[in-house]
Amino acid sequence: MELVDNGVPSPTLPSTPSSPIAGSSGLAGPSSPRPPSTVSSTDSLGKCFYCHYCNRGFTSTDNWYMRKRHCTEMSRIPQLSYLEQEGIIRHPPQTALHSHHQIIRFTPRNNSLQPIDFFLLALALITDTINFLFDSCSYIRIQPILLCNLIQIDAATGTVRRREVTPFSIQADISSDFFLTNTINRLLEMISKFMKNGSNWRLEGVTEFCLRITRYRSCPQVKGRGSSHKLPKELADKHAVVNVLNDDDECFRYALLSVLHYKDVRKEYRRKPWAYTKWLNEHNWEGITFPMTTAQLPIFERNNPGLHIHLLAWTKESNTLRTIRHSPIP
Repeated sequence: MELVDNGVPSPTLPSTPSSPIAGSSGLAGPSSPRPPSTVSSTDSLGKCFYCHYCNRGFTSTDNWYMRKRHCTEMSRIPQLSYLEQEGIIRHPPQTALHSHHQIIRFTPRNNSLQPIDFFLLALALITDTINFLFDSCSYIRIQPILLCNLIQIDAATGTVRRREVTPFSIQADISSDFFLTNTINRLLEMISKFMKNGSNWRLEGVTEFCLRITRYRSCPQVKGRGSSHKLPKELADKHAVVNVLNDDDECFRYALLSVLHYKDVRKEYRRKPWAYTKWLNEHNWEGITFPMTTAQLPIFERNNPGLHIHLLAWTKESNTLRTIRHSPIP
């Protein structure tokens, strides 16, 4: 049986090119409420502390610690209370990792409910719960798990041979890809296939339905800083990054061109924006607004087949690179 789609859609996440990206597309973290006494320049000793949530810099360890605590609180998944509707109970979530991980359980008072009947009763409650989570927390992964009571019948005697609680689960989806109705239909299909495999298993009823919620740091709103961001000495000394000194918000466009036309521009002119003027319109920029954000990268990649954008973040303290976005290369 199929359910009419009334799931919870949300925007898709971004992707990036297999070519290296030049330094003019430096990254700035997503905005969030800021506590007082924040600074972004290094102190007299050249030491600057960075919050790994928002990437803001502080010369004072006290201010850095205050900011880190603030961002940690802001990133926690909000708590839900006990609630019962239509004979379905939503239990207060079990939490771990400072509330960055939760398990929300929905149990029926009648344990003999078949899966389709359970979801018809619980649909409104589950939908309201997911909507609340999406509105309160931008970046979460959701893994649905349905626990069912199964019994195995002895073919010879007709008596119950075994009794088990069997989980049916789907791989966790990010909030932008999670549709409740599609999820329910996939679970029902999994149960149907399992029952058709034989072995005389019969489904007694639903024990509980769980949502495993994990908060993660994502980057759909990460923006390029452009020429206002001076290339750190540690990166400049590597002579591996081109930082085009454009004076507008189109840093991503110049970063891309500085990679694709690296050999077409003389070394002494590679940081000059006018050196790329003749190539400014060689790509399809339809639907793109500047400054470029990570959320727009899938649009750019669809407009320009063959280009795949990967994003790397550099950490000053450890002088290391980490990947924050992989392009889904077909």
